[in-house]
Amino acid sequence: MRFYRFFFLLLILAAVVRGQSKAVNPLFSVPNRVKFASHLYKTGDYIRAFDEYRALLTGTPDDTLRLAAGLALRNLGRFDEAEDYLQGLFFFSRLKDYAKTEFLKTEFIRGNYSGFVNLSGESFYSPDTFSVGIKRLKYFTYLILQETEITDSAEFVSGFAESQRRVISKFYSVKKRPERKDELLAAVLSAVIPGAGKIYTEDYSDGIVAFIFSGLFYGLAAHNFAVAKNAKGALFAGIGLFFHAGSVYGSATSAQIYNAQKRFEFESKLIEYAEKEKYFLPDTEKLFIK
Repeated sequence: MRFYRFFFLLLILAAVVRGQSKAVNPLFSVPNRVKFASHLYKTGDYIRAFDEYRALLTGTPDDTLRLAAGLALRNLGRFDEAEDYLQGLFFFSRLKDYAKTEFLKTEFIRGNYSGFVNLSGESFYSPDTFSVGIKRLKYFTYLILQETEITDSAEFVSGFAESQRRVISKFYSVKKRPERKDELLAAVLSAVIPGAGKIYTEDYSDGIVAFIFSGLFYGLAAHNFAVAKNAKGALFAGIGLFFHAGSVYGSATSAQIYNAQKRFEFESKLIEYAEKEKYFLPDTEKLFIK
């Protein structure tokens, strides 16, 4: 009899525990976990957000969660994995157009500009739904690609929204007439006047130093030659020539550095503007991560 009483007490206890667990479980329900993952994403905690999305996907296959997981991976710089997640939505998914567009956007973000241009020209990767935005991003990519010729200004700029055309027109002008220094001219200037090439490339401190040191040793050489101290004169002339030759070579290098810096600054401004304009494409994060 005591055994039966003990058995019934266990059943009652199990029922109570089960009831309590049911009362707690809603906190860990799928909708609440999705909200938590979205919160993590919006606060920039992409690692934990992706972990949540991945865990949810093991028990709840969902296209929106898969898309969100891909975006989280992209924000982490894990581009190959991000594209794998996005490609999983290319077929039989209501979000396939968004997935393909985000795939193209990922190619741009990872710096594979040629790859983006090539893929954007394929109908499979370029859904008609977002063809206008994809075309704008493709045109914009031509501003980054150094070896790519672009159409005349009016045709190029007209492809963008009215609110974007003023900025795009400025970028177009810089692309067509980049601010750069001629390497040969910089070298020739320094060959004529030590340090002049460095001044031309706006490396003023090095230019002044090259001029002073070369001039100083050339002056000492001239003085010693004038008083028949030819050995010292030759020594100082050699040192002056060394600084002079270094100035010539350094001026050509300085022009290269100047041009590379200007190119980097231009690309940085382009990428910053593309980010500001959401890459001219739908803001998928805002639409699906809530």
